Amino acid sequence: MLSDATGTLAYTNAAGSVSAEEMLRAHLVALHARFAAVATTEDWIAALHSGEPLPIGNLVASATTALAATR
Repeated sequence: MLSDATGTLAYTNAAGSVSAEEMLRAHLVALHARFAAVATTEDWIAALHSGEPLPIGNLVASATTALAATR
């Protein structure tokens, strides 16, 4: 998923409001934690040229890092 080549809209409804930037950041973090490699276009092109795969996150590491940041 190219983080700098995608976007979304802001949302407001009965549950609250979220800016487009917050919504996109949250989705990219969730996608990278479990389902996709998330990178900039520049990093993706570099990976193509080098033949190296983009790093993929994992749910346990993401949760552990988040927990450590709150301590």
